[in-house]
Amino acid sequence: MKIRHTLTVGLGGLISLGLLLTWLLALFPVTIRVDHDWLKPLALIIASGLYLGGIGLLFRYLHRLPKRFDWWVTGGLWVLLLLIQLWVATAWVAAPRADLYFVHQQALNLLQGNHHWAAYFYTYPNNVTFMLLLSTLMHLGTGVTLNLIQFIWLDCGLVAVWHVLRQHNPARANLFLSLVITAVPLYAYALNTYSDVYVLPLIMLAVVTFYRLQQAETWQQIVGRSLLLSLFLVAAYLLKS
Repeated sequence: MKIRHTLTVGLGGLISLGLLLTWLLALFPVTIRVDHDWLKPLALIIASGLYLGGIGLLFRYLHRLPKRFDWWVTGGLWVLLLLIQLWVATAWVAAPRADLYFVHQQALNLLQGNHHWAAYFYTYPNNVTFMLLLSTLMHLGTGVTLNLIQFIWLDCGLVAVWHVLRQHNPARANLFLSLVITAVPLYAYALNTYSDVYVLPLIMLAVVTFYRLQQAETWQQIVGRSLLLSLFLVAAYLLKS
């Protein structure tokens, strides 16, 4: 308990010191622009501090939560996450630009039977594999349907990480869900149809599989999990070499 208390106090001190230094630096912005817009970074720093403090209090609350309420909290967090994802997926459709535009357009051309390849892919052949995958997925639908597919795939990686965390500590698993729910960039990230969206869950699945491989006891488990890990890594490399 003494070591844990020392680590907690030390970590809290480092976070507080970091926030203090960042707040002081926010008062002296980089003078690239003519105006000194220090209010925006200061507001971000204060909001970040409040967010971190809220997460810390939430973690303490989750640790003290009676076991009979644990599954209710877990179920509520998952329902909330899925409802937000459903709302985001049906309310917004990202407009592809730059690399995303060329990949989307080529996938649509292949879907319509046009096999002429744009010159873009001669310069960036690393996007060919993903474009072929995207063209296949577009058979299922575009727009909202594609958004839903991407959120479902992202959730596959989140479920794998959440399951491992829950086996060790349910409070940490619930905290992980809380962080995911409040991670606004993840929602925009899942709307932008690009290779990163499909590689991130593969990396999470690979990390979980490697963890399971370390726990393997029989040769069947070792072989099966090694093959699964190889599959995830190869797929990630093909999509994002």
